[in-house]
Amino acid sequence: MPGSKPGINFQGRDGELRLLDKTQGGAGASGTPFGLRVTFEAMDLSFSPPPRVEELSREDRERLTSDAHYIPGSEMVLLDPVDVSLSAILSTGETDSIFQFIGVQWSGEEGTSKSSWQVKGTPSAGLVSTKARGLSGDGLYIGGRIDAKGSAIALPDFGDQKKVAVDMEVAWTTRAGGSRYGVRIKEVYFPPDAQRIGESADQVTVSLTGKMYGGYQRITAFSRLMDVLTSTLF
Repeated sequence: MPGSKPGINFQGRDGELRLLDKTQGGAGASGTPFGLRVTFEAMDLSFSPPPRVEELSREDRERLTSDAHYIPGSEMVLLDPVDVSLSAILSTGETDSIFQFIGVQWSGEEGTSKSSWQVKGTPSAGLVSTKARGLSGDGLYIGGRIDAKGSAIALPDFGDQKKVAVDMEVAWTTRAGGSRYGVRIKEVYFPPDAQRIGESADQVTVSLTGKMYGGYQRITAFSRLMDVLTSTLF
């Protein structure tokens, strides 16, 4: 992304995008979130790792002696999001479902009940935001970010009740057609006014811009999910 700090970039590969909520279904401790599966061509993905707490220097009465040391600064930086952007040519026609799953349509509707945050009426109880998930009880993901002591800390929910977050998994197939490689990006909020879909005679292009509040991890396989459109486990 122009003007952004150095991050992680993947360009021009074909593969699959999966969006996941925080629903814990009847599949043991790890749960089974609802998810949306989208195949794509030539995806470009860019994001930065989460910020770390600043180091503050402390001297011995302004002298650099053996008593000089560092202390961690404010941990408020751990609440700050980092930018995520992706664009791709879709191999599926479910463009409306993408916007519904990330909460674009629901954010403009009256009311705060999460039961209305659905994709084509599914699930009936509504999707569950991945923001503010706890430190246990979710086998797919524990904690929000890592504090200055190396401990996992849960992050607070949004103050705006019309904001929701989802997890995002992207995996590419190697050029030789072999194993997948990819990344899981956690607690991503997609501002409604920043999302774009372009349709032409021969292709549909989607551009998503989000804010990552959680962390990320490399993956070689997708997490288990209940497909929100077909009610099928993948």
